[in-house]
Amino acid sequence: SIIEEHATITCLKDGKLQITDLGSTAGTWINYQQIQSGKPQFLKDGDIIHFGEAIFRLQVMTRMDTPLMTEEKRT
Repeated sequence: SIIEEHATITCLKDGKLQITDLGSTAGTWINYQQIQSGKPQFLKDGDIIHFGEAIFRLQVMTRMDTPLMTEEKRT
């Protein structure tokens, strides 16, 4: 299971992403390898991230051709 504060993902000033496990019991896994709690790890496009039983694939987008939500859709 995933706890409320399982891990943090931080975007650094140079655009690189880091993930840090916050001491979760299930751990955080990158590409099927568990990362050490409290030790930031760099992420890259295509990485597979596990938080407990939840699995995500990171997709880094450098440019958005269309906005995620337009003003019309917000109302």
